[in-house]
Amino acid sequence: MAVRTHADKRRSLLEKLLTKTLKMREAQKAYFATKSPGMLHESKALERDLDQILTEITAVERLMAGEGAVQPGLFDNGD
Repeated sequence: MAVRTHADKRRSLLEKLLTKTLKMREAQKAYFATKSPGMLHESKALERDLDQILTEITAVERLMAGEGAVQPGLFDNGD
């Protein structure tokens, strides 16, 4: 199913954010329970995924507000 509007894209991203957040929290809990390097790696990867989803949501919301998407600068670190 193709996303047709900015609102549809935003809704899709929010659903993705929820799913990914739940996975990240489970990975974090598993890491703190075991201190496994593999779980730490997974937790960090999921956090990076969340950061990317949040960036996409922000861009879509700016488009919806009529501001246009702002491209990150060359030296932006995502903060």
